[in-house]
Amino acid sequence: MWRDLLRVAEAAEAFRGALSLKPDFVEAHNILGHALLDFGELDEAIAAFCRALELAPGDLATYINLARLGERANRLDIARKAIERGLAFSAYDASLHLLAAKCERREGDFEAAVGRLAKVTGGDERIAIEIAFELGQLHERVDAPERAMTAFTKGNRLASELPAHRAIDKNEFLGLIRAIDTASTPEWIEGWTSAPPAEDPPIFLLGFPRSGTTLTEQILAAHLALATIDEKPTLDAMLAEVPGYPAGKAGLGEAQVAALRDVYANAVAPFAAPGAR
Repeated sequence: MWRDLLRVAEAAEAFRGALSLKPDFVEAHNILGHALLDFGELDEAIAAFCRALELAPGDLATYINLARLGERANRLDIARKAIERGLAFSAYDASLHLLAAKCERREGDFEAAVGRLAKVTGGDERIAIEIAFELGQLHERVDAPERAMTAFTKGNRLASELPAHRAIDKNEFLGLIRAIDTASTPEWIEGWTSAPPAEDPPIFLLGFPRSGTTLTEQILAAHLALATIDEKPTLDAMLAEVPGYPAGKAGLGEAQVAALRDVYANAVAPFAAPGAR
């Protein structure tokens, strides 16, 4: 429940409590690993998955979890080892071959990754979507734009067929972009409230995918006084409280700005240790 409510710290403590009662509870080690990953504690997440594998060396789901973490965090040594051991139990697993292809792309071996994915069979619809988008990136890297476009088109088509995606109105997002573009005038910006600076303002780190933002996040997270939050929907909670956003951003009073800061702080709190900046 805590994890569903994005109360990551409470979720991690609950799973630790469960493991204190039943240390060999493999599923709890796995879910604890996911909670720690949400919390930005990569090393502890890795340790949780490794503990699960000590208890259940043949658990394929744990190998996939560990490989995903390693690939995402650019810890390819960990990802590679998990993939190799997982494939020893299930040589044709689509998820592990997809992760292996992602590692090969990161290492610059694009042809090997394309060849690997061409042989993949099975896997659920979400894996098929990921494979299509991965092939799109790979074909783009080897200067095959037509094949890349075909793969991206397939990925978008498959994604649009998911039940959860059918209810999404893409025009809502496009409309928001148009509204921001229309509102973004010098006069609008001049109407922003000159509120006093926040006592402990957050710092936003922006960058293109694979440009080093995750590595930078990990370096900052190593500082005991800092908390880093990786791509969580914390801003959405605040923007939802802005009357008539985006145009309504102009003309906010100081009290409204202070209230919005509190909304944002409350959204951030589950992802940051107490006292961390």
